[in-house]
Amino acid sequence: MRRPAIIAFAATPWSAVWMNRQHLLSRLAARGYRIAYSNGIAHYSNFKSLPLWPRLVWQDQVLVAQPGYLLPGSVRPSWLSSIALRLHCRALLRALGEDNSEHVIGLCFDPHLLDCVDALAPRHRVFHIYDSYHKMYGHVADFGPVRRRLSSYDLITASTAQMYEEVTGQHAQPGCIVANGVDFSSFDRQPPAPSPTAAAIAALPGRRVGYVGSINTKIDFALIKHLSQRFPGDSFVLVGPMRHAILERMSNDLASYEAMRARPNVHIFPAVSRHEIPAVLAAMDINCIFFRVDRADWVPAVYPIKLNEYLASGKPVLSCDLRVVREAFANVVSVCRTPQEWTLALEHCAGDANDSAAVAARLAVARGNDWERRVDQFEALLVGLDEREPRDRPG
Repeated sequence: MRRPAIIAFAATPWSAVWMNRQHLLSRLAARGYRIAYSNGIAHYSNFKSLPLWPRLVWQDQVLVAQPGYLLPGSVRPSWLSSIALRLHCRALLRALGEDNSEHVIGLCFDPHLLDCVDALAPRHRVFHIYDSYHKMYGHVADFGPVRRRLSSYDLITASTAQMYEEVTGQHAQPGCIVANGVDFSSFDRQPPAPSPTAAAIAALPGRRVGYVGSINTKIDFALIKHLSQRFPGDSFVLVGPMRHAILERMSNDLASYEAMRARPNVHIFPAVSRHEIPAVLAAMDINCIFFRVDRADWVPAVYPIKLNEYLASGKPVLSCDLRVVREAFANVVSVCRTPQEWTLALEHCAGDANDSAAVAARLAVARGNDWERRVDQFEALLVGLDEREPRDRPG
């Protein structure tokens, strides 16, 4: 039986830092699914930064749409945007060998791209929730219109139950939580792939207390500053893309970041490729999730991809009080709720780092959360769509 084609819409560029979108789709493609990935159509204001014509290129066995200026979209729905979206979807269908969308799954990851799925008009509509979108960066938005549109979708999945509940306003459906995972095989190689950043980190004095991921408003910069003062002989290391524009929108966070950065034992490195992450984490002595969970925003609901990557390194892992960590990882992760608890956890990490049973437990949890297992679950949900008729669409 021929597998359905999948056309996925997400805001993240394919070649950017790999998130669950790329991990899930590239593995489905490796299993024989024909998959296209699109960020939607370009906005007309991007005229100067884009080529005239869009392109379709194959990356990681996925057909990736690279935006061009023609035809552009606008902020508000318009006849030009509708035409541009339909032409864009038609080009994706043709490139995947489909004459129409009768045997296509439309998979969306971002609420502002729902119009793309409408233009595609696929047989089945799937939405994967990877954040509490309406709480991003301190702005709690009215999500009623989005929830009404999602109510007609055939399948809604989410990275955590909390995300599902916050975005849909309903209890999480059994089996629809497709959590984040780890490419465990990349950590199982000895030695790991070489990394100049890892070599630089390994040369830092004291224990290397690390964080790998985006450097933005979700990080508790004041906490890192406090810990760097409490442990002046250790090196506190942040590796990842700097989201300076986001910090500038929240001046208090920018001030906290600058104060942290001024500490002599805080070291910040730019983002590395996903292939370097195993070496970078191996160069750390302790890996931490320094997120702020004291604000009513999207952060408390997250499932950080770095969580299983940290565990796959075998090194001790410390985390703020995230629900997913508390409920599913408390046996292998030290959960810290206050600066005092962070201090105690760092003081006790030396023994844990040399405990072979603790290392084996961390590796076992990471191995059980391999991305291939997540794709097994997600693929089973997609296959199940063929067993029922598509839902009625509003309008």
